[in-house]
Amino acid sequence: MKVLNEEQQKEIVGSRYDYYAFTKENIEAIASKKVTDLVYKEGATLVQALYPNNLICSGLFDNFLIFECSNGKRTDPPLVAFSNIDNKELCKKIIDFFKKEKIKYHESWDKLYAKIK
Repeated sequence: MKVLNEEQQKEIVGSRYDYYAFTKENIEAIASKKVTDLVYKEGATLVQALYPNNLICSGLFDNFLIFECSNGKRTDPPLVAFSNIDNKELCKKIIDFFKKEKIKYHESWDKLYAKIK
């Protein structure tokens, strides 16, 4: 799991955006929750773990927009956008990430993926 230090985080977000800092411990805590109990910040933290070098923000129609960013300035258009955690591609990426990092996760993740698959 690639974790950025504070200086690297500042390069991505500047003062206008948040960086959803993560550790293995807080990812494990989020993963153990039922998917439907997650709040946006927890979902954004998972997405940040998938894209540690990118700016994560929300838009008008998509909850997760992923941008290249340098010195707090994003490069449009976004690299990828996901409507929500229940996006098939994003859900699969998160589950694969949990497995790769050997993170125990709530069974609701597999149920959600089976439902949207």
